[in-house]
Amino acid sequence: MAYYPQIILLGSVLFFFWFRLQQYLRFLQQEEYDNKRFLKWIQEKGFYDTKATAALVVLFVLSLVLSSFHYQILISLFLLISFVYIEQNEPNPKKDGKITLKLTARAKRIFNTSFVVVLAVYILLFLLCPFCFSTKILLSIIFIQATPLFLCFSVWLLQPGEDKRQADFLNEAKSKFEKIAPKTIGITGSYGKTSTKNMLGAILNSSLAPTFWPAKGINTPMG
Repeated sequence: MAYYPQIILLGSVLFFFWFRLQQYLRFLQQEEYDNKRFLKWIQEKGFYDTKATAALVVLFVLSLVLSSFHYQILISLFLLISFVYIEQNEPNPKKDGKITLKLTARAKRIFNTSFVVVLAVYILLFLLCPFCFSTKILLSIIFIQATPLFLCFSVWLLQPGEDKRQADFLNEAKSKFEKIAPKTIGITGSYGKTSTKNMLGAILNSSLAPTFWPAKGINTPMG
């Protein structure tokens, strides 16, 4: 029973990680999974966690003043309620915003790897280190602020496999392209390329021959 406050604290932080990882993953995806660009964007925008950190700081102070077991239970429960409230009142990265999070196979691999790493490291430190309840609240602040770094580590860890998958896709595309040998048209310019592409594709498809054109303007090799 003496560990109940710490268990609630542990579960609350991991619950919050699950949600916060998705928010950061949305912006990592927009930066094309480039760690340097992603971290630079965070620095420029100042996109650091403030709400959860503020809640943890307040509860850290309270835990120093109210150190009894029953107060620790109340503090940890209040933290869980605070995290649920934050999660419910922040934009859903998969639904809200101009560019939402697309849970592609790669995004899922990065997310799952990040959460497993967070789970393993946080639980290991949390359970094995003989820290008091107040110190573990401070440890939680460090982990929440380091959320983007866990994503960057997962990108780095998975990169060799990703490079192989991309090479296989490119080789498959080249093979199909050589086999079909289609007539190709490239459209360049400062603006209006996407609209011109869509109109030309529709005209050729209906009047000349089966025509393929990308549905969106995707400017990456994998796109």
